[in-house]
Amino acid sequence: MAEPCTKESTLYPLWTQRAIPGTEFLCRGGERIHLLSPGHRNTGPGPDFLDAVMLANGVLKTGAVEMHRHENDWFLHGHQHDPAYQQVILHVVAQPAATARLPIPTLCWDQLLRVPETEPPHAVFPDSVSADLLRDLSWGRFLRRATEILRTQQGGATVGTHLRHQFLRRTFDALGFSRNRAPMRSLAELAIGQESDLRSATFQQIAGAILGGAGYPSERLQRVGEGMFGAARTRAILATLGPAVIPALQWDVRSRPHNLPEYRLWSAALLLFDLHQHELLPNLFQILLNEATPFQPLVARLQQWGGIGGLLGDDRAGEVILNAFLPVALAGGLLAARNDLLRAACICYRSLPTFATNRLIRTVEERYLRRERLVGAFWQQGAIEFYQRYVQPDRSGLSFVADPFGNPYTIQRRFSEYANSHIYQLP
Repeated sequence: MAEPCTKESTLYPLWTQRAIPGTEFLCRGGERIHLLSPGHRNTGPGPDFLDAVMLANGVLKTGAVEMHRHENDWFLHGHQHDPAYQQVILHVVAQPAATARLPIPTLCWDQLLRVPETEPPHAVFPDSVSADLLRDLSWGRFLRRATEILRTQQGGATVGTHLRHQFLRRTFDALGFSRNRAPMRSLAELAIGQESDLRSATFQQIAGAILGGAGYPSERLQRVGEGMFGAARTRAILATLGPAVIPALQWDVRSRPHNLPEYRLWSAALLLFDLHQHELLPNLFQILLNEATPFQPLVARLQQWGGIGGLLGDDRAGEVILNAFLPVALAGGLLAARNDLLRAACICYRSLPTFATNRLIRTVEERYLRRERLVGAFWQQGAIEFYQRYVQPDRSGLSFVADPFGNPYTIQRRFSEYANSHIYQLP
């Protein structure tokens, strides 16, 4: 049995360690809280944590979290008269009062104690780049991607159409690698513009439209296509190429063989066929919701494109799950009133395995983490975010991972600003 909490300050680290996005809490008044972001510690006057994001009985809330040893301390401290505390959306207390007096949800600390402490010890990280900072940056990165999906929804589009388009854009972005993101994103817009025709099209028709629109040399496409589909079928597809939309000079062929555009373009055609004819995105949602550890089944489903296994390697399939699918799932949970989808997306993101390292991650590990290797894609994402914010900010605008802001808490503020003007009433 836990020792009684005698100090308010005891609650601060407990919240930091146990308030993990995706966790569900039951408040003393019966409200169910689904946490999306615990916020960050306030170092000035006002509530204890700022810019938290949560669902309270299905209603999206953004604001502050205030903590007290006893529930009545709210009134002893005079918070009811302080405008700064009007933004509080959750009251965390060690000892509840006999009768609840606040209209906001009140969470007792025993709920926090029931959550396993899964974060690694802070001592692993030097003071300059703490676990808290990497955690905030990683969750902020994830929230930013979902926020952009919410922000770009068009008034006339259904939720399903919007999510499909966003998944398509982000997947094509991932297929472009670093050298061919721009033309692949242009190709995604071409596919979205022709969606009404492609939704009932055969694979040959889809491939003809996409490969033709890419403006890529047909002889290079033929060489790869024959290895995948055979000579006769490849020639039939290439004979139906649509008009070029993207100038051939935009494509960069300075890469490893299997990263060349011809492989990515065939992959893009298969993706579109799977997306329109074989329910790829709904399939991925079902796997996320139904599998206890969904990452490998999600990767396996992506690698079934067109019935041809191995076209998309494990590393690139993992990147699609991380950078395209999970942000779409998080946004979809909000837009489609699916709390289970919100929770599953957060848990999957937090539990992703370690991905292949890259220059950005290695730089952060070597310069700021005493060469400690980060274990888990969640922490690797925090390191990438740290690099792109502070070491060498990405201003290219070519990638969905580029962040034009420099403050580590700007993303939570932007999410709060958006959510406060777009409150979704969820069941």
